[in-house]
Amino acid sequence: MSVANEQLFERYLRRELSAADAGALRRLLEEQKVARKQFVDYVNEWSLMADVSTQIVAYWEGESDTDVATRDRAPHGTPSRRPGPAIARAARPWGWWVTGIAAALLIGFGFLLASRWPILDWGPAVTAQSAVASVARLRGEVFAERGGTRVPLAEGRAVYDSDRVVTRGVQAVVWLTYPDATRVELATDTAVRVEGADRRHRRVTLEAGLLNAQVSPLRPGEQFRVSTPHAEMSALGTRFAVEATSAASRVDVEEGRVAVENRASGERIALAAGQYAAIDTRTRTGRHRPAGRGPVVLYTFAEGQGATVRDVSGVGRPLDLKILDRSAAVWLPGGGLQLTQPTLVASHGPARKIDRACRASNEISLEAWIVPAAAWQGSNTTAPGPVRILTVSVDGSRRNFTLGHWGDCYKVRLRTTATDPQGEPALVAQVGTPARLTHVVYTRDAAGTAKIYADGVDVTRGLRIVGRTDFPVGPIPGRFTDWDETFYLGLGDELTRGGTQTWLGTYHLIAVYRRALSAEEVRAQFRAGPRREKDRGTVGL
Repeated sequence: MSVANEQLFERYLRRELSAADAGALRRLLEEQKVARKQFVDYVNEWSLMADVSTQIVAYWEGESDTDVATRDRAPHGTPSRRPGPAIARAARPWGWWVTGIAAALLIGFGFLLASRWPILDWGPAVTAQSAVASVARLRGEVFAERGGTRVPLAEGRAVYDSDRVVTRGVQAVVWLTYPDATRVELATDTAVRVEGADRRHRRVTLEAGLLNAQVSPLRPGEQFRVSTPHAEMSALGTRFAVEATSAASRVDVEEGRVAVENRASGERIALAAGQYAAIDTRTRTGRHRPAGRGPVVLYTFAEGQGATVRDVSGVGRPLDLKILDRSAAVWLPGGGLQLTQPTLVASHGPARKIDRACRASNEISLEAWIVPAAAWQGSNTTAPGPVRILTVSVDGSRRNFTLGHWGDCYKVRLRTTATDPQGEPALVAQVGTPARLTHVVYTRDAAGTAKIYADGVDVTRGLRIVGRTDFPVGPIPGRFTDWDETFYLGLGDELTRGGTQTWLGTYHLIAVYRRALSAEEVRAQFRAGPRREKDRGTVGL
C-alpha cells in the first residue's frame, strides 16, 4: 500500500476528507480491486474489526425497515441513521471479517450517492497520528505497538508518529522507507520508537538492538536524529549503523558525516566515513580497517564466557554472534566453543560486510578449525543437506554460501549466477571427517577455480561436483551478483532452526576472506594452528 493511499484512508477515518479527497477515494474504490482489499485491511487495522464493528452491529440490531427507508431518503449532509437489520443478519453467521467487508461496501455505495462525506454514521471518530514511513520489506516477527495495541506489520503498511516498532526472533528484520527515500533497517531483536512526520523533526529512538540508516540529503531546516540511552546522533545525509545495549552504544559511519553527542558528558564529536564511536560515560573513537588481505570476519572463540562470540577481524563494524541456547554450548579452557546440543550461533544483523567485500572481488575463502563431535554427521544419502558448520543464508533453500558436514564428507554450496539459489551444483570432498582437530579451507577464485583443503592438503583432485546431477571436477563460474546482503551468518544450524541440519562439535576458529587463499597460504595457516593474533588472522601477511 502506498503512503498516499494510507493517508487518504486515515483522513477518511478522521473525518477530514475534502471534496477532492472524497472523489479520489470514490474512484480508488471503484477502479482498483487491490485498493478495495487494502481498505478492508486498513479498516481492520484501525480496530473496525473490534471496537467500531461492535458499535455498528449494535446499531443494526436496533433499526427497523422504516428507519432504513428514512435513512436512504436523507438529504445530503444530514446526519445518517443506522444501517438496517438485514445486513446485521448476514454479518453474524459469517463472523467479524464480513463486518469489515460490509463496511467497505457501504462506504463504496455511500460515495456513489454523495460526492462529499459518506452518509454512514460510524459513531465516535477514530483518532490517528500522521504516517511517518511505510514498510518496504520485512522478514520474521515484526509488529508495532500503537496506543496500547500490538499491530502486526506487513509490507506496504504505514508506520505512524510515536509507533514503537519491534523485531523479535532470529532473522527478524524490517526495512522502513520514508517519503524522501530515507531507509531505516531494524535487525533482529530491536526496538525503536519512530517520531516526526514533519521532515524538520524526524527522530528514531533506539531502545535496544541494531539499526542501519541510509539518510537522503537534507534540505536546510531538516533533520534526522537517532537517540539511544547514551548518545544523540544527527545525520547529515549519510549511511551509518547504530547499536545500543544497556551498557553502551556504538555508531559506525559508512558514508557522509554524523554528529554525536554523549548524553552523560555532553561531549560532541563529528564522525566521517570509515570512523566509529563507542559511547557510555565516555566517548572512544576509532577508524575501521579496510578489507585487505586479511579476513573480513574472524572468530577465535577466546571469550571463555557469556553468550557473545566476538568478530575480531577489525574490518568494518564487527559482525558479532549470539549463542541462542546458552545451555547447549560450553566454553573450553584455553579457547574454543563446544556445541553439545543442537543450537544456533547467529549474527545480530545481516552479514552485509561479507557480501559487499566478496561481491567486489568475486572471490572467497572459508577457513575453519573444528573438532567434529562424530566422524559421521547427517547422511550423504538421507539428510536434506549438509549439517551447517558455517552458513550465510536465510533458510534451507536460499543461501550465499554454506560449509557443511555431510556424512564423512565436507560439502560447500556457493551461490553464483551459474548455480541455483541453493548453491548447487556443490563441491564435495569425501576425505573422511575424523573427530579430532581439523583444518578445513575452501577457496574459489575469480576464474571459478574451487578447491577444498584438509589439514593443508589439496583434496580436490578426484572429486566430483555433486548437485542434482554429477559433473566432472571443473570451475564454478559466474559472479556473486545474486547474493542477498540481508542474509545472516550462522554456525551450528540453518538460520530457520529446523533441527535437521544441526552440527555438533567444537569451534576453534572461523574466518571468511574476500579473496582466494593460495596453496602456500593455506599450508602456512595449517602450520600455525588455530591460535591467531587478535587483529591479524592470516599468518605472514
